[in-house]
Amino acid sequence: MEPTLTCRTMSLQDGVLTTIVEVTPETALMPIMELVLGNRVLGYADVQAMPGEQGVHMVKIDVPKEALNDGIQTLILRAEGAVEPVATMPMMAGDVLPYDLTAELDLLRAELDMLKKAFRRQLSLTRF
Repeated sequence: MEPTLTCRTMSLQDGVLTTIVEVTPETALMPIMELVLGNRVLGYADVQAMPGEQGVHMVKIDVPKEALNDGIQTLILRAEGAVEPVATMPMMAGDVLPYDLTAELDLLRAELDMLKKAFRRQLSLTRF
């Protein structure tokens, strides 16, 4: 049976991503944790058991400066080779940021308008 990993908290200070991860069942071994950006593994975490808390671990990993670029990106913390993330941290930076957010907002508005039209059309066809 594969252990279940749950992120309790996450923070980024001085280039170090720190999170508290709970492993269920408590007797399961904590897997090797990796930090991923896109399809690239950025590094592997230092994992320390939390004293007095069975199955709870502090996970720390340096975020390389090469991972910091303009735009919106998402860092993914996951068990080595796993598909499902344990935790994600979106990062936003740079001059293009307002344009990225504006473009995303415009896209969401367009999708919402499309859904409203489809919903109204469906309601008009199924009046009681």
